[in-house]
Amino acid sequence: MNQIAGSLDISIPRLEGMIQYWVRKGKLRETINLNDCGTCGRGPGDCPFTIELPRTYELVTEDSLTIPLTAVGTSCGHKQ
Repeated sequence: MNQIAGSLDISIPRLEGMIQYWVRKGKLRETINLNDCGTCGRGPGDCPFTIELPRTYELVTEDSLTIPLTAVGTSCGHKQ
C-alpha cells in the first residue's frame, strides 16, 4: 500500500477508499490469506504461530465470477 500510494502521490486512506470503491462495484475482490503453523488443530487467532498475511486483491473477470472465494489455511494444525 505504501509503495502504490507513493507512486500515485496520494495518502494511504485515499488509496484504500479507491480500492474499496472498486470492490463495491464488483471489479476487484479481496482475497483472504491466513498462514497457519500446520500442527495444533486450534483455529486461526487461537494459535500464537498463526498470522494473517497482508490483504491482496484480484481483478474480477467473467471467468472468475463462478469461482467461489475461500479462505486459504483457515485452520491451525499446531500440536500441543
